[in-house]
Amino acid sequence: MRSCKKDREREGLDLQLSRDTTVGVRLRTHRGRSRVTAHTLDGVSGTNGFLADSLFFSSRYIITSRGAIMITFLDKLIKQHFLTHHSPPNSLYTVQQTPPSSAAMARLASFQSNYSTEHDGPVQPGEQGHVIPSTTRNSVVVVLGEFCGTFMFLLLSFIGAQTALVTNNPSDPSAPLEPFSLMYIAASFGTALAVNVWIFYRVSGGMFNPAVTLGLMLVGAVKPLNGLLIIPTQLVAAIAAAAVTDGLTPGPLLVANALGNGTSKAQGVFMEMFLTAQLVLTVYFLAVEKHRSTYLAPIGIGISVFISHICATNWTGTSINPARSFGPAVVTKFVGYHWIYWVGPFMGALLAFVCYKTFKWLEYQTANPGQDDDDLEKGRHHRLGLHGHHHEKAAMPQSQVDTIPPKDASPHQRNDSMIDGQMSPVAP
Repeated sequence: MRSCKKDREREGLDLQLSRDTTVGVRLRTHRGRSRVTAHTLDGVSGTNGFLADSLFFSSRYIITSRGAIMITFLDKLIKQHFLTHHSPPNSLYTVQQTPPSSAAMARLASFQSNYSTEHDGPVQPGEQGHVIPSTTRNSVVVVLGEFCGTFMFLLLSFIGAQTALVTNNPSDPSAPLEPFSLMYIAASFGTALAVNVWIFYRVSGGMFNPAVTLGLMLVGAVKPLNGLLIIPTQLVAAIAAAAVTDGLTPGPLLVANALGNGTSKAQGVFMEMFLTAQLVLTVYFLAVEKHRSTYLAPIGIGISVFISHICATNWTGTSINPARSFGPAVVTKFVGYHWIYWVGPFMGALLAFVCYKTFKWLEYQTANPGQDDDDLEKGRHHRLGLHGHHHEKAAMPQSQVDTIPPKDASPHQRNDSMIDGQMSPVAP
């Protein structure tokens, strides 16, 4: 970068835009994405004023020469104004000192009004105009995501469970599940849920369960209006999954929940309650609470469902999901105690909510500090009993100390020392 700059200086071209200059650029990165944004530039080094090798943004983004950076609104303005004032008298790039036209300034004002400089990064989806209002569009996306995710999760789970039940004991379908069949069913539900939560987590939240949806509504992670749309969607998707499973597999549909081995209704309710509470707590602490392991939340949620099926399938059929029980019941028939597969899971969601809010009220993070990704250093210092900036540097590896910008560093140096969330050494 420095050698290229020296070459440009020898050629008589060294463009430096002031830190207060606001321009609009269209960025086309090496991944092929095109975004429009407006930023305050810390500096520009380029070859012709509208194609730059590197831009240093005050928002801490660096776009290198791997991407083509085209200034779509200000190319004429830059050539007429900045090259004029920053090129040496004998430079080959000197142009006639003509002030920017009123049309160019009008285009700049229009650009700035449409793309505010208050953004701290690229323009996010939904910030530009759309035919459908954002609130309606988001609700449609959530409903479609929940339908697709719930349908695929239950379809794969039902087919796996149907396979295990057909081969478990052909002479007596109501016989207790053998260990292999039990593991097969548990793996079908656990892995199908993990995969589909991972797929649809960024679309709708990946709930697929009215009890989980209720739990997220209680903590404010899901708006009540969206919740009232999501729960019926999950029920319809469960009916569709059960109907498709019944049509795809020979013989009667065997995946409906039922009490077994002499299990009473009260036992079934409380078993469903505790297992659902375990699932909702897993969602709370792995997905709602953001930390270094949040991206692995689908695995933890799938394992929770896997364990629940191992524990309860021979006793209640393992619902922990009213939609999972409702779909097959519509396709086959409702048992007289179907209500336990609603009351138990909803009680479990309420129990998980009480536990979660209790931990939050007690500020559980202080009991074992440093577990969250953005609090590692604080937790390390808390355990070591170190205080002050001097001790902070002493407790850190030398490679990390070298990357801390000095107190008297300029804002430009501080911005350059952080690239995409990673520290990089500050030039001396």
